[in-house]
Amino acid sequence: MSFFDGVILHLEEHTDLSEKKMWRQATRYGAVGLEMGIAVLIGIVGGQYLDDWLDTEPVFFWVGFALGLGAAAKAIYDAARSAKRMLSGNGTPSSRKD
Repeated sequence: MSFFDGVILHLEEHTDLSEKKMWRQATRYGAVGLEMGIAVLIGIVGGQYLDDWLDTEPVFFWVGFALGLGAAAKAIYDAARSAKRMLSGNGTPSSRKD
């Protein structure tokens, strides 16, 4: 094997690692979007259910909507904190410093 073959193999291995890392990040942040949508949907549906059950038309709808938005904001905050930690090199995205 020549020197250039070794360099090409090294670059191919490096590309595979960076591609895996890219897909890992894409799925992580795609999951955040899914989490946000589901949180708001659960809040709205739960609020409508309570409004129908207690006959308080818009009250719990808006409470559930606000709670869903709060959960979505927390998901964004957690993803941003994880990305910041990963960019600063202080550990893996799942490691916590509580």
